[in-house]
Amino acid sequence: MKNTYDVVTCISKNHLEIGIRTIRSLIKLSEAKRIFIITSEKNINFFKNNFPREKSLIILNEDKIIPNIKLIDVVHILKEYGGEAGRAGWYFQQFLKMHISRHPQISKYYLIWDSDTVMLKKIKFFDKSNKSIINTSKEFHKPYFQTIRNFGLLKTNNFSFISEHMIVNSEIMNNLISLIEEGNNENISWIKTLISYIDKDHLYETGSGFSEFETYGTYLSKYHPDSFVTNKLKSCRNTYSIYGKHNQINTFIILSFYGYYWASFENWDLKTQNFQNLRLIRILNNLIANFLIIFMSITNSHKQNFELSRYLAMPIIK
Repeated sequence: MKNTYDVVTCISKNHLEIGIRTIRSLIKLSEAKRIFIITSEKNINFFKNNFPREKSLIILNEDKIIPNIKLIDVVHILKEYGGEAGRAGWYFQQFLKMHISRHPQISKYYLIWDSDTVMLKKIKFFDKSNKSIINTSKEFHKPYFQTIRNFGLLKTNNFSFISEHMIVNSEIMNNLISLIEEGNNENISWIKTLISYIDKDHLYETGSGFSEFETYGTYLSKYHPDSFVTNKLKSCRNTYSIYGKHNQINTFIILSFYGYYWASFENWDLKTQNFQNLRLIRILNNLIANFLIIFMSITNSHKQNFELSRYLAMPIIK
C-alpha cells in the first residue's frame, strides 16, 4: 500500500508573499493529503483570503502548537542561556516542525517544507518498498553535531541531511523528542532542555547551534537505518540573483527549463542581486525565458509548464 503524507510549513511575516507561491506549488505538485500552515495569529486571515476555497489547507496558530511555549518564551530561554533574542524565530520554527508530530491531526508521515522554497516538479518521497526518500547535501556545520552529541547522537554519514525539505515519520520524531526529554531532570519543556545543550558560543556568536534536519536524520541513521534511502535532485538556492523574482512568469519558466525540482527565494540572496556579473546572467536568462514563451505559444507545446508558471507568479491578495 502506498504511503501518504501531509505537508508542514512555518511561514513568518518575512515570508508571506513567497509563502503563498510555495503553497500554490505544493497544491499543484505535491501528493499531500493536507497542508498544515503554521503562522502567527495575525497572518491567518492573509492565507484564508488567498486560498478561500482550498479545503486541503489547515492553518494553525504557532503559539498553540507547543504547550506553554510561544515565540516570546523562546526569546526568554535564549537570553537565559546567553543567546541572541533575534534568533528566536529561527529556532522556534524548527521546534514547531518537530512538535507538530504530536498534533492529533497529523498523518503518520509529514513533509517538512521550507516556506521560501517553491516546488517545480513532482517529487517522490517513498520508494517502491515504501522506504522514505531523503534528499541530502554536502553541507557541514559543526555546532549542529556538537549539540546533538549531548543527547547521545553522533554523526556517522559522509553527507548532510540539510535540505529545503524532509519527509518525517511522526512516531519517530515523537521518539526523538522523548529522547531529549529524558535529559530533563527539572520538569521543564523539552525546548528549554534542548537549548541548554547548545554551546554558549554557538548560541551567541554564530546564532546557529541546532538543526532539526541534521538531528532527525542522525537519529534515523542510528535507530532506523533501514527505514530510508537517500537521493540527490537538482535544486537552486541563488534564485533571486540568477533567475529573477518570485512574481515573474519568466523566473519559473527558466527554472523549469533548466530542470530544477525546487528553487529557494532566500532573503540573503536579495543582497547579491546588484553584482554586475549576476545582473548580466539574469538578463540572459530572461531573454531565454522570453524565447521559450514565444516557442511554446507558436508550437502549442509545454502548456503545463506555462500554466504552472503563470499560476505561481499570479498577484497576491494583501
